[in-house]
Parts: sequence; structure tokens; C-alpha cells
Amino acid sequence: MVQIREELVALGWTPSGLFVTDLDGTLLRSDRTFAAADLAALRRLGECGVVRVLATGRSLFAFDKVRTPDLPLDYL
Repeated sequence: MVQIREELVALGWTPSGLFVTDLDGTLLRSDRTFAAADLAALRRLGECGVVRVLATGRSLFAFDKVRTPDLPLDYL
């Protein structure tokens, strides 16, 4: 992961940005799981230096019920 960022920086490009997504019905599917493709995309964004933020109306308690250890986010 870090290697991709280092390669981009070596090319003179400083990756940065902010990606914000909703939880329910967007990132979290109706079966209360996360799609592998979505998780891979979030990982790739992180590799490129993009800050990943999850916006939700859920309380932290409710979020903890669906959170997985491999959910690649920077902020909630």
C-alpha cells in the first residue's frame, strides 16, 4: 500500500483528497455486509493518500454493530 504512494510521490505527484460516503444503502448492503469491491476501492483510495470518511446518522453504538475489523476508513 505504501509503495504505491511512494511511487506516485517519486513521480512528482502528491496524492491527496477527501472521499466521503454514506453508510446505510450506500456502503452497507441490505444484508448488512460490505461488498469486496467497495472494500478494495476504499483500500486503493487510502494507498493514494485520500482520506476516507464515513458519514452516517447512526450512533456509534449502532455503527459498532455493523463495523468489521477490515473496514478501511480514516474517520467516522
